[in-house]
Amino acid sequence: MERLTTNKNVSDMGMVELALNCCYIAKDGSGRYRDYEIDMDERDFVRKLTTTLVGEDLPLQDESFDEEMMDNLGIDPLADVRGLIAIFYRNMWAMAELREKLKRYEDAEEHGSYGKWIPVSERLPDDGDVRFYMCIVENHEEDLPMFCQYEEDRGFGFWRDYYDGDTLGFIDSEFQTNEELGYEKVVAWMPLPEPYLESEKRMANRNTLHSNKLDAFRKWLIKTGWTIEEPKGIWEVLRAKKAGRKNPLIVYQKMNKEHLSVLDRDIDVIKRFLQEK
Repeated sequence: MERLTTNKNVSDMGMVELALNCCYIAKDGSGRYRDYEIDMDERDFVRKLTTTLVGEDLPLQDESFDEEMMDNLGIDPLADVRGLIAIFYRNMWAMAELREKLKRYEDAEEHGSYGKWIPVSERLPDDGDVRFYMCIVENHEEDLPMFCQYEEDRGFGFWRDYYDGDTLGFIDSEFQTNEELGYEKVVAWMPLPEPYLESEKRMANRNTLHSNKLDAFRKWLIKTGWTIEEPKGIWEVLRAKKAGRKNPLIVYQKMNKEHLSVLDRDIDVIKRFLQEK
């Protein structure tokens, strides 16, 4: 099957190739739009579009922008152009996310590495996100793989978040390499698949919660009677329980590190937090 994504420069793309690859995820995790004339952040594109069509300025802060876009999705797009612009923005970032995921599969298939171990001597991860990889380390080739993260200028290792012991507020993050942590050198790696979720537990869209609000959301949960628990697995960034609720509230990290997701059953909790804030 002919691949749909491409690694070509925009100037070398045909019209169909550009149509399929005009929205993409940059190395910093932001969504971008490009054509033969421009290459710009998707939010900035929508800000300019709104100023032109509506005569209003959208927030410059990304989290405030995302909240307004979420609110505007409730506007009838046939009656108010703001609703149409919100759908347009949603489609832009959704297309960028889908393109990046498909590109990983197509690149892996092209390299003959889909579902196979990739020696570090052959190539290293190049997707620029902070998700985990399965890794084989030196002198332990026959043991179970370990899970590592990857930074382009540092290599394989782990991000560690530091929180205040009293307020649980986020303080800082630090990346440490395997060598700095005393682990053996990585000799081969493989991308992890997306987490499995049963049909009734599908994730909400990525605009559910901006990562910058995670600390404030944690404090709000404690204030409103929730008990914070230790996250489980490599995809969870927050887990909380509340008396009377059967299931815990879980916040997941996504490929795009700017946004976090929750299960459909927990969307109302996020909405109450955003409204009260």
